[in-house]
Amino acid sequence: MKTKGDCVSIFLRLLDEATKKGVPISVSKNADYKDKFDYFLDSAQIYIAQLIKIPAVFTVIQYGSKDPLYTGVFEYEMPSNFLSFDSIILKRDSESYEPYTNFKWENNKRVRLNPYDVGSFDIHYYKYPATIASDAADNTVLDIEDKAFEVVALQCAIMATAADNPSLSSWIRSIYVEKIQNISQKEQPIQNGIQTVFTMV
Repeated sequence: MKTKGDCVSIFLRLLDEATKKGVPISVSKNADYKDKFDYFLDSAQIYIAQLIKIPAVFTVIQYGSKDPLYTGVFEYEMPSNFLSFDSIILKRDSESYEPYTNFKWENNKRVRLNPYDVGSFDIHYYKYPATIASDAADNTVLDIEDKAFEVVALQCAIMATAADNPSLSSWIRSIYVEKIQNISQKEQPIQNGIQTVFTMV
């Protein structure tokens, strides 16, 4: 698991190499950039999570309605870290897994399942990363995909240098764009993430 300290090390090393050709920049300048890193980190990871998505899943166990005249709905609210919807997998038993399409997605971040369908529903979605306060300790674990780690550091560097060194910021952005493109070409199928279980009787 990568930490805030790991990320700031890449961030500062990148700026050192870019500004002084490998010779460390001054302590005072380092402190200034470190302060900017602390300020921009949370915004950077949230932005990158929309490009390099973080898969998660929560499970609904539904026993269904036995009343043939039932006209209500079984509706479930997405978790508070919800970013975007992916898919639903229905597990009727330990050996039966199938894509589930008999649902309705609501714009208020709720999903409605057919009240007569029974089983365990894995609702796959993409999440926002956990918030990182500007004063978070360096051992704070980043809630992002491993492949997004260096890109978050690059995004912080772009934001930290944009005002006082736009040419450097532009150069870092070119590296950032290349890495994003490389990652996009290697995207893998979704993996199960954090699970939360709900039951509807």
